[in-house]
Amino acid sequence: MPLPPSIVPILAAQRTTTKEMRMLAGPAWQDLDLVFPNSVGKPAR
Repeated sequence: MPLPPSIVPILAAQRTTTKEMRMLAGPAWQDLDLVFPNSVGKPAR
């Protein structure tokens, strides 16, 4: 599915945020490959 060009930088920033969250969570992180996880990798609510 094509994305509007304006969305690409937003998703790139979210990827960086998710990587930072993963580092902070350490072994508690559950890698479910989500775009918007909570602080331990589970689905955000």
